[in-house]
Amino acid sequence: MLHISSEKALHQMYMPFISGGGLFVPETDSGTNLGTTVFLLLRLLDESSTYGMHCKIVWVTPGNSTRKNCLKMPGVGLQFLGSDGRLRAAIETYLVSMLDSSGLTLSI
Repeated sequence: MLHISSEKALHQMYMPFISGGGLFVPETDSGTNLGTTVFLLLRLLDESSTYGMHCKIVWVTPGNSTRKNCLKMPGVGLQFLGSDGRLRAAIETYLVSMLDSSGLTLSI
């Protein structure tokens, strides 16, 4: 289970440009492949309930990636599949004041 405990972390992990919404999840497993379907169990901030859904790996950043002379965090981008939109709506409610900001995220 993934627990995102702060709005800052949620903002850094959210990928609003992914169709249906998505999250960048830091990970070091080098065996991860694009197109693989995984099940995500997620708890947001101080909520007591969890969100569970299938996701597709649509982005992979290997551990040895660099961008402008700095090491990028290894991980995967997960696209929410078959979602009724509740998770995306919950995320965007938390981030309403941050989504238009130019702050860097883990996937940019």
